[in-house]
Amino acid sequence: MSSSRRNYALAFGVIGAAAIAALILVLYQPPAPAAARPLLITADSFAKVRVGEDAPFVAAAKGGVKPYQYAWDFGDGAVSQVQNVTHVYSQVGNYTVTLTVTDSEDTVQDVAHNVGVYPVDANFTRADDISRR
Repeated sequence: MSSSRRNYALAFGVIGAAAIAALILVLYQPPAPAAARPLLITADSFAKVRVGEDAPFVAAAKGGVKPYQYAWDFGDGAVSQVQNVTHVYSQVGNYTVTLTVTDSEDTVQDVAHNVGVYPVDANFTRADDISRR
């Protein structure tokens, strides 16, 4: 093979390889990152409590991307950043308690419950352990 033919063959080989590499780069689409499962939350509390009584609030989250941040708003001006907390109401009334959970990708979910706060002498019974519900 003559030297000029070798040069043409080498040039075609280099140009062909570059064209193939460029085509691969254009056609290759990396897989999309796996979507996180949706963030799901639950909040559990008593529907009725008495003034001055410890009212437990329990939060759970799954899906999304851990870690989670919890924010409780008890409807009476008090708040908490603790996942599971107790709160004492000082006045009779109906309060909307809101739990907001944020995952590490800033996905936000919230849920609200109503809590009735009754006088100390209100006559009702409740289970002491909301985890059995």
